[in-house]
Amino acid sequence: MRIPDDVRETVYDKVRADAEELDWMALPAQEKSRLYSSWAQDAEVGTVLLGFMSMSQVHRYIKDTLIKTYAQNKISDPATALPLLGLPPNTPQKKQYIKPPGVLLDDRRVIAWSIAKDWKTTLFAVYERAYEVKRATPHAAVLFGAEGRFADTQYRTMVHDAATRLGIANVVWNPL
Repeated sequence: MRIPDDVRETVYDKVRADAEELDWMALPAQEKSRLYSSWAQDAEVGTVLLGFMSMSQVHRYIKDTLIKTYAQNKISDPATALPLLGLPPNTPQKKQYIKPPGVLLDDRRVIAWSIAKDWKTTLFAVYERAYEVKRATPHAAVLFGAEGRFADTQYRTMVHDAATRLGIANVVWNPL
């Protein structure tokens, strides 16, 4: 299925605008599921996509392509994570990382962030990136979507303990 770039962009812009307005990242799974169905029926989204794929593919495309792209773009922006550490969004950086998103600040502090379920990868990314850069320090991991088991004090204690063992100074939990 090949969707022309201009069509994909128009449909993505509609879904992105709706997701922003509804604070997508903070919505519970049940509400997200309802919205996938709503978009699949929407004249500006689902009906347009039907010209390029079957109805059974529309819901999956919205979820696996449009919303996944939106969520990755949203969470990869340093301005999302840095203020949670008390840093201005425009804090000077030497390098930006992609997976998981993160930065090496000019003062050699390493920070990474992700959704909470990827905490192990994120902690190890902070550790590894700091290890690879001379005189860098593993400063922080920011974990988004801190709900369910990730809101449990005992579970968070385990994650903080792992971070401490890796020399990571801060772990910040955010419900985003």
